[in-house]
Amino acid sequence: IIDTSFVFYFLQTAAFMDRMETLQTGASYPAVTEGQVKGVPIPVPPLDEQRQMVSRVMGCLNRLEKIRGIRTKVIEDIAAFSSAVLEDYLESMSKESIRPTTFGDVVINSKYGSSTKANVSGHGYPIIRMGNIQDGRLDTEKLKYVELTESDQEKFRLQDGDILVNRTNS
Repeated sequence: IIDTSFVFYFLQTAAFMDRMETLQTGASYPAVTEGQVKGVPIPVPPLDEQRQMVSRVMGCLNRLEKIRGIRTKVIEDIAAFSSAVLEDYLESMSKESIRPTTFGDVVINSKYGSSTKANVSGHGYPIIRMGNIQDGRLDTEKLKYVELTESDQEKFRLQDGDILVNRTNS
């Protein structure tokens, strides 16, 4: 006997997701077959232990959701405050001291990132994906890696002062 909530949370574990990633085939649309998914072993502790685990996970998720709400509000408040400070400062300056320009005039270089297939094995060069950009900050907890030539490593290496703009699938 198995608790369906236990299965639900197990299917979201890093171990299970990593296993699915190793089984994927196909270049443009990586996928796994139903048989591959059904063949992956899952641990099945006694039913009361499954339910205890699910209860603990749900309790943690509830607390995390509360924290996320508070964090989101703080980030919004900080962003609004930062913008307001800059706007107030610009408004206080004389019109003569402000030189109008465009974003394109101040950009030294712009380029698309790499579309090389990434892996989770830790081999290669760490790559920042859209999922690594959270609330305007880089989240490096779940990095993927790509094999890059030396010239591509130099081309895509972030430098101090770089600004990342997510232009695709946003």
